[in-house]
Amino acid sequence: MGILGRNKGLHPHDLVFDHDDSLKKSHGLVRSGSNARIAATLENTSSWSPRPNKVLRSYYEQAMFQQYSGLGGAYVGAATELALIFMDTPPNMTQIWLQWQLEHQDLQLNIRLSPRGPSKTTPPPVHASTDELRLLYRAQYVSMIISLNYFIASGPALNTRRPIRPDLHCFALLHLAEPSCIAATPAWWAETWVQHRLEHEISSLYGLDWKQCAAWLLGHPTWPEGLELRHWPTWPTNIHPPKTPDEL
Repeated sequence: MGILGRNKGLHPHDLVFDHDDSLKKSHGLVRSGSNARIAATLENTSSWSPRPNKVLRSYYEQAMFQQYSGLGGAYVGAATELALIFMDTPPNMTQIWLQWQLEHQDLQLNIRLSPRGPSKTTPPPVHASTDELRLLYRAQYVSMIISLNYFIASGPALNTRRPIRPDLHCFALLHLAEPSCIAATPAWWAETWVQHRLEHEISSLYGLDWKQCAAWLLGHPTWPEGLELRHWPTWPTNIHPPKTPDEL
């Protein structure tokens, strides 16, 4: 609750965490594997699988509902998941995750994208728009949960460089899931540092199952086939984009 109190920002009602498929349903989408809960996939594919404290889910859901129901169902879902993952994360891994401040949005990434950030370079950096920064904020709880649930527990990747959250991957997925944003390509996405950042995000996570869960939690029915984030992704012909409000 201390983490949630510090990182929720000014518009917690806007944070996305589609654990119950309500966002997808509002766009007329049906999730792949919809016969199973998203929470079950998070539990079974986690770095900390089989996540034995999942048996306490109903207890934590009730506690978080009493505390956060005024902020909406997505917030309650994210709060519940965060509490349960912490129950199963080894204390030394929790300490490392918190030491790298992975419970928060990446400050350096936000500074780099913000027009208020440093601009004394040639050529000048391309900044994110206000709407893009808002999308980055709205995707932050999915990024936080994915980072902790799939945190690399051992091996060279943990020791060679600072782990980071999949903030840019989650931004791109939410951007594509928003009916009003599908056609817009961020002007800064072609920058070299973006490609390096995406590679670093992947190397900070365990396995590949996180992709499917991230897509689900951000409003997609599945990870779009052929999605390649080295270039701004487009919807494959076999996947229909979310409907606009006028089409619903």
